[in-house]
Amino acid sequence: MDKKFNELLKKIYEILKPLGYRKEASNYRLFCADGLCRIINVQRNRWNTSEQCEFFINIGVYFEKENIISMRNFKEYDCQIRKRVDNEKYGKSEWWRLDCDTPIEELLKSIEPVFFYIEKWFALFPSKEMTIHKILDGTAERYSDTTVMHFHTAKLLAEMGYSSEVYELIKNTKITHPHATMVIELAEQLKKSD
Repeated sequence: MDKKFNELLKKIYEILKPLGYRKEASNYRLFCADGLCRIINVQRNRWNTSEQCEFFINIGVYFEKENIISMRNFKEYDCQIRKRVDNEKYGKSEWWRLDCDTPIEELLKSIEPVFFYIEKWFALFPSKEMTIHKILDGTAERYSDTTVMHFHTAKLLAEMGYSSEVYELIKNTKITHPHATMVIELAEQLKKSD
């Protein structure tokens, strides 16, 4: 299964390489000149067997304070905005399956429409500046499977000069938020610095 899965990863790279993506293990990253980065991650199910392999496709956009990315091997979970690609056939998140009898070309053909979806999703975030504005106006949240304005994003944007905008977004943070205490403390610090 490892050999077959790696064959699939190579075939995916053949599609993505002409677009400028770089491959590292099961991650494909595209570094844009303005410092916005895209990632496509193929996540294997931890319960895979030697006869069957299941996987998800995750995508995300990532940026840092500067336009030159210092963390070149960032992961999908490091991204400010993240999405698990839905298997459109079922209208919900679904594992794709690969087994000994699965023809790679057939599986790749069934996944192909997903790449059009991924490009449309990435088009929502055409630049670092537009991505930041979509985070600050709250629209980025609609396109993410995870909370966008978490502590690390709030802190990063505040350091980039968006303190008052960040404060407005996080001042009413609910206690159920995973980093609620840290976010509330950051909001209080931002209010004092205004």
